[in-house]
Amino acid sequence: MPCTRDPDTMIVTDILPLTVLDVNRQTYKQLKLALSLNLRRQIFVAVCDDLPLRNRLAKGLAADLKADCESGEVPENGGGKTRQSEYPRLVSLELNLQDPNPVAQIEAWITRHPLPDPRSPLPVFQVLGLEKLTKATPTVQWSFLADLEASEGRLSDPGDRLFSCSILLWVSRPWGRTIAQSAPQFWHCRTGLFEFEGEPTPVAQSPEYSQTTIEASPVIPRLPQENPPPRPLLPLEQSHRETEGDYRPLKTPTPLLTAPSPPSPPKPPAKLVELVWATVNARISADVKAEVVPSGSNALPLQLLEQVEHLHCSGTSRGELAHAYVKLGSFYRDGLSQGSSGSQNGATVAPELLPQYLTLAILAYEEAIALMEKDAPEWGDLANDLGNCHWMRSRYRSQPQEKLPDLFKAVELYHQGLQHLDVQAQPSVWARIQNNLGAVYSELARYQDRQENLQRSILAYQQALDYRKGEAGGDMRPYAATQNNLGTAYWNLAQHRDAVQNLKQAVSAYSEALRHHSRSEQPLEYGMIQNNLGTAYWNLAQYEKPKDYLMLAIAAYQIALMYRTKQTVPAAHAATQNNLGTAYWHLANHSQSEPELRVEFLTEAIAAYDAAITLGQTLCHQAGSQSSPQKILAFDLIAAHTNVGLAHYQLVTQTNAIPDATCRAQHLHAALDHYIQGATATQDQPERHQNAWAYIVQIVRTIYAEFGIEGQTRALSRVPGPLLSELMRRL
Repeated sequence: MPCTRDPDTMIVTDILPLTVLDVNRQTYKQLKLALSLNLRRQIFVAVCDDLPLRNRLAKGLAADLKADCESGEVPENGGGKTRQSEYPRLVSLELNLQDPNPVAQIEAWITRHPLPDPRSPLPVFQVLGLEKLTKATPTVQWSFLADLEASEGRLSDPGDRLFSCSILLWVSRPWGRTIAQSAPQFWHCRTGLFEFEGEPTPVAQSPEYSQTTIEASPVIPRLPQENPPPRPLLPLEQSHRETEGDYRPLKTPTPLLTAPSPPSPPKPPAKLVELVWATVNARISADVKAEVVPSGSNALPLQLLEQVEHLHCSGTSRGELAHAYVKLGSFYRDGLSQGSSGSQNGATVAPELLPQYLTLAILAYEEAIALMEKDAPEWGDLANDLGNCHWMRSRYRSQPQEKLPDLFKAVELYHQGLQHLDVQAQPSVWARIQNNLGAVYSELARYQDRQENLQRSILAYQQALDYRKGEAGGDMRPYAATQNNLGTAYWNLAQHRDAVQNLKQAVSAYSEALRHHSRSEQPLEYGMIQNNLGTAYWNLAQYEKPKDYLMLAIAAYQIALMYRTKQTVPAAHAATQNNLGTAYWHLANHSQSEPELRVEFLTEAIAAYDAAITLGQTLCHQAGSQSSPQKILAFDLIAAHTNVGLAHYQLVTQTNAIPDATCRAQHLHAALDHYIQGATATQDQPERHQNAWAYIVQIVRTIYAEFGIEGQTRALSRVPGPLLSELMRRL
């Protein structure tokens, strides 16, 4: 059993039990002995999750102490009159939810039952019924913890004769942790800790007693007033505190919090209250499972919820209540903004909780926006934040029909925000909302009305740019980000109509974005936009001036690789290498009249593809077999295999640059190996699978034509057994 560390406190030692019954019997003897010593000003804590067992133990203590002192019957809950000879040794008090202050209840009992002889010792008071707090409001729960913490001064004051008694507090394990953290002064002045083993009892199964916990922190950290808006279309720590040495963690996680029943009207939405409690409960349960002390940051949303409930009941102004809801929503929004690190206020935010955080932010912001006057200066920002939350929630949906309602709601909120904004008074807010509106229209274009939604996206970005270039402070990063987004919208529209015109607009937007990006301060963003520019040039080369635009694409990709390094962003580096290989391969095909250049371009294509494939395979291996390459890489790894295989084959068969037979054989073997990779990986894609087989057969025949049966035998030895019979049949 754990014990306190103070040298002047009672030490509860542990005798290794053979059964749960043995350990409970031993612990009960120790607790009974501690109470029978008639010590004054002692605080004992008994821990028991099994409520029927706890009730039997509490009644057993009363009976055993009564027999020991041969006194009268123990009055329950402060009832009945006593004489000195019948004065109880142990009094059981059930927590009063109307005033959840156990010390005040003890004081009231002593006042009603004065000692006939002031020199006589006061009884021990055991406090039960903490589980009734489960159905109480957060205000009642916080009141209990605050009163408990404030009582430490009186209990430790030798001059306070009234409180020369001892107290036995019955708690569950989770509740013990809560008091240890939320009322630390009370907890540290305890004398002994006694733990009983047993299965936790659900509240519904024990009408007499139930259990609850909350986690508190007296300080509410200041929340940021504004969250930076999402950066659409851009490539989008866990603190560990050891458990206190004098209170061991649970071996089996126990639910720590139960959502309280909604208070009487006026009140916040029941769904919001229940989800706040459920989310905090999930976080604390995860901490318990990890055997760490639950973080104090879990108390912050409960404090914010308590503020909301208090303001509802106090009849405060709508504006003040709206701001309380904004604070609550901002807590969960800020947790989302740190989702990539999974940390908020130094506490872990599990990825599976992020969708709940989104829903909570939405619920709180919806209440705030309904209460706030529409001419309030912050109304537009609030509509923007609420729209952002709906947009982000759509990304957690797997099916398009599930995404669309949130996307439509985001568009509606952005438009409402714009309607209630004075663009001249708040140009930066106007630009921010227009930028986000453009992003959502681009997202909608993936699922319906592609051309119309892309045009709406472009219009929104253009209106944002009208106000972003002259934003206060001279920070051009938002302007550059919107230009990049505009370029991507034009590039997408070019895939459906007016290709040359829209691609040139994309090139113009990307080039303008690069002019306002700092290479030193934003290397990754700069490299990303260079990659986008290269792709726009590559697309233009399919329509006009192929060699000119391909050379521009290659230059852009090469610059991008200087900033998208394999050390910093390996997946992005591999994707740009793949793009570079494709641009060189196309340039080689447009240089057939210049044999030397064609050889050079094919060689460069092979080098770029090899770099992409090698790094891509490494990343896939590191991710493990459970992750598919499509989820890890931003390019088609199998297509890269077949492309580089074709480049090897063309270098041998369509140029005279490799007269050496050994080198020719090496290139043909490399081509064969890459196409075998392609055939193996595309068995569920008939068209690509048959195309790979056609090249495999052609390569083997070429090897036979150049190197005879011996060369063919060497080539066939490179084919895996399962494919060899199929190859022989096709040959």
